[in-house]
Amino acid sequence: MMTHSFPKGLHSFYIRIYKIVDDSSNNTSIVWDLKKLCKEFLPKYVGLGRNYLHFVLELQYRGFERVNGSGQLEFGYENFVRGQPHRLRKMALQLEHCSMQKHKVFNSFPPQFGLVNRLWSYILSREGSSRDTLWASLSNNSLSSISDLLKHCTFQVTEKGQYKEEFVTAGRVPLSEISLKTMESKLVPNLFFAGEVLHVDGV
Repeated sequence: MMTHSFPKGLHSFYIRIYKIVDDSSNNTSIVWDLKKLCKEFLPKYVGLGRNYLHFVLELQYRGFERVNGSGQLEFGYENFVRGQPHRLRKMALQLEHCSMQKHKVFNSFPPQFGLVNRLWSYILSREGSSRDTLWASLSNNSLSSISDLLKHCTFQVTEKGQYKEEFVTAGRVPLSEISLKTMESKLVPNLFFAGEVLHVDGV
């Protein structure tokens, strides 16, 4: 059996199943011989199910579908293919998408965004989304608007925060290397710095 790197976030059930299918020492008996499946494979691979019925229910719950016309109890998944582990990444994205559909937009967002909850809530409020809106019911116009805000959101400073909310962080860009009037780098034209990247300390 070859060693593969599996996509981050892929449920362990899929990984265990894939290792069985990808193992050349396992012949078709794991599919056709139900007695061998129950007596040898289910006890050997922990987490597949307590028994045959549990295993089948787990397959269906995880998105595997019955293959019709084979005359056997056979299940398949679009991107779950022996010898093609690269397709598992697409499968992981599909599973993440299906899972997201059931959640409220305000309570969840794709981890690839790398956002903090406070900023995400602000973006949605600015777009006008309801706090009860599910991902599944989000319109294409709203998705487009949210996308634009994530890429081109502008902010207007109106006032300073309350006392003790302000703080500075000693960054690593020396003030001697920027123009304090424009905040432009003296070393690289059209490169501007601001905020916590500047080497300023309030102590």
